[in-house]
Amino acid sequence: MRRLPALIVLLGLTEPGAAQQVSSLQGRVVRWGSSEPIGRATVELLRVEPGAAPYVAKTAGDGAFVFTNVPPGQYRVMSTRQGYVRGEYGQRWPNGVGTPLTLPPGQVVSNVPIPMLQTGAISGVVRDQLGRPVGNAEVVAFKATYGTGRRVLTRVQAVPSDDRGEYRLFWLTPGRYFVAARHPELSTSPIRFGGISMGGGGGGPAGAPPRYQSFSTGGDNAASSRAPFDQSAPDREKYVAVYYPDTTDETAAGAIDVTPGGEARAIDFIVAPQTLHRVKGRVVYESNNEPAMSARVQWITPTGMSPDDGDTFMGPGGRAISVECCDGTFELGLPSGSYTLAAAVNSIVARTAVSVGDTDVEGVILALGRSFNIKGTMTFEGRAPTAAELAAFQIFLVTDPPVNGLFATGYSSVLPSGSFTVSAGRGDFRISLSPLLDLPNTFGPPRPPAPAPKGLFVKSIRLGNADVLNRGLHLDAETPDTLEIVIGTATGTLSGTVLNQNRQPLGNVSVVIAPDAARRSRTDLMKSTASDASGRFRIDGLPPGDYVAFAFDGVDDGEWSNPEFIAARESGGKAVRIDATTPLSVELVALTP
Repeated sequence: MRRLPALIVLLGLTEPGAAQQVSSLQGRVVRWGSSEPIGRATVELLRVEPGAAPYVAKTAGDGAFVFTNVPPGQYRVMSTRQGYVRGEYGQRWPNGVGTPLTLPPGQVVSNVPIPMLQTGAISGVVRDQLGRPVGNAEVVAFKATYGTGRRVLTRVQAVPSDDRGEYRLFWLTPGRYFVAARHPELSTSPIRFGGISMGGGGGGPAGAPPRYQSFSTGGDNAASSRAPFDQSAPDREKYVAVYYPDTTDETAAGAIDVTPGGEARAIDFIVAPQTLHRVKGRVVYESNNEPAMSARVQWITPTGMSPDDGDTFMGPGGRAISVECCDGTFELGLPSGSYTLAAAVNSIVARTAVSVGDTDVEGVILALGRSFNIKGTMTFEGRAPTAAELAAFQIFLVTDPPVNGLFATGYSSVLPSGSFTVSAGRGDFRISLSPLLDLPNTFGPPRPPAPAPKGLFVKSIRLGNADVLNRGLHLDAETPDTLEIVIGTATGTLSGTVLNQNRQPLGNVSVVIAPDAARRSRTDLMKSTASDASGRFRIDGLPPGDYVAFAFDGVDDGEWSNPEFIAARESGGKAVRIDATTPLSVELVALTP
C-alpha cells in the first residue's frame, strides 16, 4: 500500500482591507496513491472547537473543492463518497487519524489534497447439497477483534443472497475478513461459534442472561419460582451456519483479503442440513446423586471457545440449556463428532468427554463435586484501605477456559476487615476482580457503571505458593491455604517521543505498552495512547514491571490486542522497566504496515 506523498500548503493572497479577516480554503480530493480526481465527493470543514457546525462542499469533476468566507482557526477537513473509505487531511495511512489545518486570518490556503482509498467487495454463490441455488440466505462479513486476548468475530456487514443464490458484500474497507452463510431456515439450530455450541434459550429476569435461574449460594433453590421447562426434544436434522471455506467451526474459518478496488470472487458456500443425534443425560451432585436442578449444560468442540456469544448471527437460543425440572435431565441434538459437555451451578463445574457417532448417546452423567469455601484476605500495598474501597470489589471464580453460556453467578464481597469467603468447587478457574480485573462470563447484581479506581492495580493473587493471578487456580478439594489478594497503590509513568524513520517527530501514532512474555496473558496490563502533533506521548497508571513499548503507524485501532500481532513485531518494540519512583522517557521509532 503506497504511503501518502508529502502535503503542500501554500499561504498567500492576503485580501486587502484591515477589516477583512475571513479566510478561504481550496483543495482536491484524489484517489489514494495517485493524482486521479474524485468527483461528487462530500467535503466537510469542521472547526476543532466542540459544538461547531461543519461547512459542507461538493467536489467538481476535477475533484476540486472551495470554501470561502470562513472564520480563521483550526479545522479538520474530511471527505466521504460511496465506494471509498473516509478521507481526512493529514492522513498517512487509510483509516488513520488526520491532522488539524490552520486557516490564518484573511488568507487563502490552497493546494490541500484529500486522498481517498477505494473500497472492495466479496462475492459468491450459496447452494444446497444438491447444487441448487439458495435464495435469501444470510451472508455475513466479520472482522477479528482481540479485546480479551482471544479472537472474537465481530459483524461488519450482512446481505441476503438473491434468487440465483448470488450475494455481494460491497463497500468494504480494504483489510482481512471472515465470511459465513446460513440457510434461511436456520433459527434455533446449533452453531459452533469459536468451538462453542449455541442451543436452548428462553427468557429470564430483567438484566439476566437468557434462561438465568436465581438460586442461593449453597446450591439449588428448589423453593424459588421457576419458569416452566420449555425445551422440546431436539430435531433430528438441522441447518448450521457455514464459515468459509466449508467449516461449521469459527476457529477454522479462513481469512479473505480485500484489496482497494478489488473483489474477492467465488467465495461460495454449500449449506446442507446435518443429521443430529440425541445426547441424553443427567446432572447430579456427586455427594448424594441428587439432581442438580439449577444446572446449565453447554457443549464444546475440541477447538476451543469464544468469550462472546452475543451476535444475533447465531439466532435465538444462543446460550447454554437448563436441565429439566425436577430430575436434572438434559437432552441435546449434536452432529457426529467429539465434544466436551460442561455443566455448572455457581462456581461448581463438571465436564465429561462425549463421542457422537451414527447413533444416539444415552446415560451421560455430569457429576458436580462438593461445594466448599475458600477464605481470603485483601490488602493494599503501603496503606490501609478504606471500607468503601474494599466494598467496591466483587470477586468471582470464572471457569478456565471460559465456557459460553455458563456464567459465574456466585460472588464474594470484601468485608471492612479485608476478609472474604469464596464459594468454590473442583476445577480450574481464573479470578475476576471487578472493577480492576473484569473477566467475561460473570453475572453479579446490577451496579452503576464506574471506572476502575485510579492509581490501583492487582499486584498479586496467591493461594499458598501458587501464583493464581498469572497461572490460574486449580482446585481438587477444600484447602487450608488462604487466597491472598494484594492491591498495588504505586504506579509508574512512561512518556517520550515518536519518531519516523528520518528521526523526525511524528504525531497521531498509536503508542502501545504490552507486558513482558511472562505476563502477556494479562490483557489488563496492556495500555495505549496516541502521540500529539509534536510526537509526544504519556501513559500514566502503569503497574511496575517489565514491558515492551511500541509505536504503530497505520494500524487499525485495537489490532495490537492480537497476541500474534504483537509477537510478530516483538523485535520492533523497546523493552522498558516501569517503577513507581522514577518516570521513564523513551524514543520510539514508528512501525509501519
